[in-house]
Amino acid sequence: MRLTELNLALRPATRLSRVAALLLLALWLALLWAGLAEPLIALVGGSDPITATGQLLADQQRIADRKPALMADKSALLAAGPALDEFLPGASPSLAAAGLQSRVGALIKPIGGSIASIEPLTLPDQESFHRAAVRVKLSIPAGALALLLYAIEDEKPYLFVTNLAIKAGTDSSLTVALDIFGYLAAAP
Repeated sequence: MRLTELNLALRPATRLSRVAALLLLALWLALLWAGLAEPLIALVGGSDPITATGQLLADQQRIADRKPALMADKSALLAAGPALDEFLPGASPSLAAAGLQSRVGALIKPIGGSIASIEPLTLPDQESFHRAAVRVKLSIPAGALALLLYAIEDEKPYLFVTNLAIKAGTDSSLTVALDIFGYLAAAP
């Protein structure tokens, strides 16, 4: 009986020592991998740190060599001025928003939509660009929503949609609320 008690008392310690031995083996293998195998693989694979640094330096030099050409392109673009067809016309954001209201109405009506309300929004400048915006609430046939969003996206001057909310109507129509904005070419 004493031998059985002694055998039972030693089993948990034996299992614990086996787990500890396996963990030590795993740690040893990880250190061996990090210390020997990985540098050898990198050396054979051509990832030598000196070679990689030289490649990085060559890439940086290529980028630096492009600077004069890029500066010339920048000067030419600044001299040409903004491409006015990409910006909303108007001397101020409020005048541009008024033009944007009529432009949005012209996009909605041909595809069977009806405007419930349209109001100008005041948006803060974004990186020294003035923005004009309108909030539109409309009813539109379900199949025409994609056409409307495409027409807004395809519009010149460039227009952007934010805060899009869509609700299903009682028939096959949708009630849509969205904000549409564009950038002004000149500061007011």
